[in-house]
Amino acid sequence: MTAQPGYPIENSPFKKMQLKASQLARRQASEILEALNTEEPRAQLTKKEKLQLKHQTFMERLETRSSPYSKSHARRLKRKAKEALVTDFKDIGAVLSAMTEDTHTDPAPTADSNVQGEKPRPKQVSGKIGEGKGVTLTAAQRKKALHIERIRQPLIRTNATFSSNPFETIRLHAQNTLIKHERPNTETS
Repeated sequence: MTAQPGYPIENSPFKKMQLKASQLARRQASEILEALNTEEPRAQLTKKEKLQLKHQTFMERLETRSSPYSKSHARRLKRKAKEALVTDFKDIGAVLSAMTEDTHTDPAPTADSNVQGEKPRPKQVSGKIGEGKGVTLTAAQRKKALHIERIRQPLIRTNATFSSNPFETIRLHAQNTLIKHERPNTETS
């Protein structure tokens, strides 16, 4: 019998079992039972111990890993943060310069001067598209608008002018409902 590189014959498990068997044959039955109960602990792990070991190694891997993302992703994040930081400083500089100008011209601003300094808002026409409220609809308002549109659509489709020339009807509707914006005067000479 040839020995494997990792298991010399004198240390092989088969040899140990032969020695235990010969020793057990010489002993009494009570001695054998005591020896079996007090022999070396099991080399195999229980299922619970295996799960705990797997969990422990998994947690160690998570702790050692610095980021769940790739190196290129980390570089992109750093670049984006750096660019944002640069723009933030420019904004802060603009605000500071504006504040210094305000403090030199008006040393004691009052609450009334703030109200007068605001730009007047244009009067909003309700029911017009393009008024630019800047406020989204609530759920109830959205539901009401959808309900009104469900009622209007069949009426529009059955209208005689829509069936004869649909694009002209849509154009007329747009002229009636869209707010007309003035174009800036851009003449080239």
